[in-house]
Amino acid sequence: SAMLVTHLLNPQENERVIDLCAAPGGKATQASILMKNTGLVIANDYNEKRSEILSENVERLGITNTIVLNNNIDKIANHFGGYFDKVILDAPCSGEGMFRKNDLSYLDWSIDKVHRCSEIQRELIMHAYSLLKKDGIMVYSTCTFEKEENEDIVQYLLDNSNASLIYIKEIEGAIRGIDMKEAIRLYPSHFKGEGQFI
Repeated sequence: SAMLVTHLLNPQENERVIDLCAAPGGKATQASILMKNTGLVIANDYNEKRSEILSENVERLGITNTIVLNNNIDKIANHFGGYFDKVILDAPCSGEGMFRKNDLSYLDWSIDKVHRCSEIQRELIMHAYSLLKKDGIMVYSTCTFEKEENEDIVQYLLDNSNASLIYIKEIEGAIRGIDMKEAIRLYPSHFKGEGQFI
């Protein structure tokens, strides 16, 4: 499910791509591979330990067009506004889509966590959008089913920017977003994979 994010973004050779919450690196390394190791991929993770894992995975795969950062997204946005062709924001979330994969993940879930995550997501999506050059494309995704963290966050971006949505083609097993036909939801009961919103 998570790898579908990069597939839908469809990065091309010699483009500039940034994955803002990149650890452990699956999406960023997939982007590098699709770009045939050309152009530039920035793979960032705010968590120092996770960024070390990210760096190890990039190195292990022999990828040479990728720079790993361990930085705040707002600082990146302040320095690189309007620079990237493509942006990946797989935002930190309450994680309901992982309940099936990790038996203990539900213990960390709460409605308070949903509210906290949605506050962070609103800030992150605005910074992420500012990184796009004109006519650039961003994919926003989470591994939760909460509308407050998914469609509501995308709507927040639409209400506070000149962003517009691109319709995602039909994908077997994918369900359309709640009151947002351009988005898709991947439920384990319908799609062979973990829960995801894109």
